Order: sequence, then C-alpha cells, then structure tokens
Amino acid sequence: MGSEGPMAGKGYGGGDIFVGGARPFGVTKVGIDTTAANWSIAVLNGGWTPDGNVTAISMMHESGTGGAPKYGIIPQMPLTDVAPPVNILDNLTYSQPRVGQDTASVGYFKTQLQNGVQVELSASRHAGIMQYSFPKGENTFLDHQVTRMANTISAEKFKSMKMAENIVDMGPILVVGIMVPLSLSSSTESFLKPRDRPLHLQVETPIQ
Repeated sequence: MGSEGPMAGKGYGGGDIFVGGARPFGVTKVGIDTTAANWSIAVLNGGWTPDGNVTAISMMHESGTGGAPKYGIIPQMPLTDVAPPVNILDNLTYSQPRVGQDTASVGYFKTQLQNGVQVELSASRHAGIMQYSFPKGENTFLDHQVTRMANTISAEKFKSMKMAENIVDMGPILVVGIMVPLSLSSSTESFLKPRDRPLHLQVETPIQ
C-alpha cells in the first residue's frame, strides 16, 4: 500500500509507490488514479495522491520506479450521472472528490466518492477485483476507457445512440469510451451484465 499508507498529506516523495489492492508478485495492481491542480506528476504514487480527485480506477500500475507514475490501464469509472457538463471523453469533467479517508490493508483498498459510490478494490494473482456500491435509487453507469486515442467515439455519435437492450455487442471488453447503464445488457454474452448492487467486476489479465 505504499511506505506511509493512504493518509492525507503523507503520500509525497516521488518514489511512485503503488497504493491499492495487489498480491506479492501478482500481475494486477488495482488502484485509483487521481489528479489535482498545481501538482507535479513526480509526486504521485502509482497514480494515487492524498487528496486528489479520482479520474478512474485502473488495474495495472508500476510501483517503486521513481519519477512520474506509469500505466493506469485499463481505466474505468463508476458514475451516477452523465448529463452535461459531463463529457465521457474527458475524465476531468466527471472526476470525483473523495469523502473522508482512504482505507487500505495488504491486498485491499477502499474509498468513497462524492457521488456516493463506495469503491473497494482487491486482486488475485492474475485478476483485478472491483466492487462498486451505488447509492440506493441513483442511476448506475460504468465508463470503460479502453483507449483515449484518436479512434474514440465522438460526443455527437454518443448522443445519437439508442440506449436499448442491444445497444452494442460489447464482446470481451466494452467498446471504446461508451457509457452503458448497468441495467442494460448487450445482445450477446458480454463483459458487462445486469446485476444487483453492489457491482462486482473481475477481469482476467493475459499470462505472458
């Protein structure tokens, strides 16, 4: 969890130490990625900062390399609202402050987002495990940011898409940047399925 634990004001130093859920020698390091104004990226620890806003939760980070954090893949973000001014192609428009203190122990990390979603993270040797508990009665969206490169879907195209039961064949991974209500499913066996709160996601990573 980092040499000083997830305590506000004690995460600086530039060692790029990962804070989140992981196992010794495991493939995945599941943690939050944060940002804040006027901070040097050299002080971020594996994407984590003591009180920065959460821009994503991702499965792979480096640890102990020093300098700027690396990886932060594959990112996703639990949201309760996607109405303007939210732009799903710009995670700064839906980044979430954290409420209270982060909690961490070996192999486990928990934080609370301002939108009411409780985030709990852990990992096996080859899989990241995320549990999102949404507030009762709120909308439930999960943004999978498979890539932010040039071939992302445009905001105009997103607005024109019909959010129906067969919205898109998601295949093993959600289509780039598409926001899908958790109450919907694709027309085929898919990565994201309807399920009751809390939401559990387990993503296997390939063994090289």
